[in-house]
Amino acid sequence: MGDVVSGHISKGVIHQKVDDVVNHRATKGGPFDKRAAFVTAIKNADTPAKYFDALETLAGASRAQTTYLKDTFYSVPNVWWPGISDVYAVFHIGFVKALDEIGDSLLLDSYWLPAAGAQAVEVLICKSATQVTRIFLTPPVPAGAGPMNMRHTDAPMWVVCAQTSPDQQPNFEVHDAVVRAVQGKVVTWQRREFP
Repeated sequence: MGDVVSGHISKGVIHQKVDDVVNHRATKGGPFDKRAAFVTAIKNADTPAKYFDALETLAGASRAQTTYLKDTFYSVPNVWWPGISDVYAVFHIGFVKALDEIGDSLLLDSYWLPAAGAQAVEVLICKSATQVTRIFLTPPVPAGAGPMNMRHTDAPMWVVCAQTSPDQQPNFEVHDAVVRAVQGKVVTWQRREFP
């Protein structure tokens, strides 16, 4: 716990746990059997402490994971984005909106995007016929704010961008991505998650 991403989208440990509990079905094609209790808990989580409790008791998050959230994302004043207030309030209201949009039939797919140039905290909610995608948009984490541990598991996420170094060739790795292709001066990175 305590790892940060360096400006690109990430599923992250907590978002994965949230999606797993919201999308859980006891039997293939059966109803979402853990959704109702979790949705009720989140809607009532008007404080970070209540959110952390729901994460631990219903989604399987560890105390270390919720403490990390308390000390970084939802600290008051915020240690990562000191000029931004109401981080939890924005997050919570956005999360509830996403849960309202999934209803009883759609899947939830959640991500964190610490985007360069972002000056605020926002929750983006995109609804399709099969799922609701929830993106927690924040400014980047300040340099040195946390470790950047090597991630080894390929994620179903790609970033296509301009090549910034001749070293960026197929199989070139950074702590959270690997180059999969180079076409001209355009690089396709595959994001990586834990473990």
